[in-house]
Amino acid sequence: MAVATAILAHRADACAGFINSCEIFDYEDGVLYAKCKDEKGNPAWPNIDLKKFVGTRNGEIGTGPGFTNFLDGCFGYGLNYKGVLRGTCNGRGNAFDLNNYISNENGQLNLC
Repeated sequence: MAVATAILAHRADACAGFINSCEIFDYEDGVLYAKCKDEKGNPAWPNIDLKKFVGTRNGEIGTGPGFTNFLDGCFGYGLNYKGVLRGTCNGRGNAFDLNNYISNENGQLNLC
């Protein structure tokens, strides 16, 4: 358990966090659209399909093996301005901080 926690903590630290240089522009059908800055500070409008890496397993939102498309298992989902995805899955409220998994690399949103 401690090893998994250390790996996740390292992953979060290694990922710069897209929210530091992007604003959430829109969120629709599992796709995050943002207004970001590139390396020169110019605006860019990238998007990333959350359905490709965020899912649900046993009523929890997460990522990794065994997690399937969160849109199929949750309702009332939404994304706040801090990059936290929320939804109700199997009757339980869930929150998943995308800022730990997505980075802005020169105006493009990438999975860390």
